Amino acid sequence: MRVWENDDATKRVVLYFDAHISHLFSATQMRSYDLKNNGNGSRYMLLSEITSPAVDLLFGGNPAPNQYVRRQLPAINKTTLKTKISVDVQADIVFKVAYQRDNVEFDFGYNFWGVSKEKLHCRDRFEENRFGLKGDAQVYGFVIAEDTAIPLNATQSKATIRKGQGQGQDESFTNPNVDNFTGAQSLTGVLPLPLQSLLAKDAPPPVVVDQVNGSNPSILLKNSEINEKSALLPHAITHKVFTNFNYTWDNSDDFTPYLGGGLSSEWSDTKSDKNIVPSQWAVWIKGGISY
Repeated sequence: MRVWENDDATKRVVLYFDAHISHLFSATQMRSYDLKNNGNGSRYMLLSEITSPAVDLLFGGNPAPNQYVRRQLPAINKTTLKTKISVDVQADIVFKVAYQRDNVEFDFGYNFWGVSKEKLHCRDRFEENRFGLKGDAQVYGFVIAEDTAIPLNATQSKATIRKGQGQGQDESFTNPNVDNFTGAQSLTGVLPLPLQSLLAKDAPPPVVVDQVNGSNPSILLKNSEINEKSALLPHAITHKVFTNFNYTWDNSDDFTPYLGGGLSSEWSDTKSDKNIVPSQWAVWIKGGISY
């Protein structure tokens, strides 16, 4: 919209306004989730696969309820789920004032961009009662007399990406910090014998070999422990101011060269818990020829 022009139409001030407001309909995407009880980044922790029945693993002379099946994997392999997501509204609004004089144009403008938080409509279920968080747990116990390793069922349901559960593992790897810790045994001959944390050859002094603990019972992950907020973007708002200069040569009948440049500065909402857009600035130079 032209708001001012001089009498001989060589100078003018023009206002520009442009707005795009849209709704993003629901679509199915793959999203990776953290776990509610284990904090940010828990999607990258190790899981131990633990199933029933147990073989040669006992607690108090009785068979263990389940056992590690010699398979570990990053949690993200199982917490990446098909998810149906929508966004209520997204807005991109630009206002610009342009001063034009002969072959010169100078612009100054403001750009608002905002998007509402993502909405989760549904997602695939996490496979329950099959995986437990490893943390820093020892996953094998040893029958010293036979020099054999027996898988345990140790889990650490409160571990984080930064550290194991509780006070952490001890120097003898006896699993004092696993869920529901109980001394692990194995049936060799007719009597249950304690499983040791290390073989003697792997325990140089002053490390003392002792009975290793398993979890009785282990705590396996459930679908309800998926932290749905961890995979959804919160609402975001940015503000940008920009300026631009442009000069056009018109002294040729065959082509019209032009040269311009400008800069911009963009900043976001200061509430970091509700915004994920970084602040940024830019400088540019452009040129070209039209014919």
